[in-house]
Amino acid sequence: MKNYLDIRSFEFAPLSEVKAKLSAFMRNLVRNRQSYVITNKGRPQAVLIAYEDYLQLAQGAAAVSHRPSWTLAEWKQASRQRNKVIDEITRLFDGRSLSRKGQKSYKQEVVSGFNRPTKK
Repeated sequence: MKNYLDIRSFEFAPLSEVKAKLSAFMRNLVRNRQSYVITNKGRPQAVLIAYEDYLQLAQGAAAVSHRPSWTLAEWKQASRQRNKVIDEITRLFDGRSLSRKGQKSYKQEVVSGFNRPTKK
């Protein structure tokens, strides 16, 4: 199964392209184990993954949800993994580089909320 925590393992595709070439996308899902993030108006809206991968994810989620509680060590490990994902996303989508002429001020505020302060 793929590492779905790594955003770089996904291909981004607009909804219009997925609709027009659904058969090709399905072939890539099954044969090449390619996963897709489907965008609508440039924003991620859905994820398209192979059915076998979905079943493995669902089984893993069911196993985690039926556990009575996490130990402190498990909670810390999960926290490190969440921070890795956050760091990866902020590195890929650096908000400082997104400011463009005419960009709406509310978008700048939202994007700036994702930037972490740099450690000195």
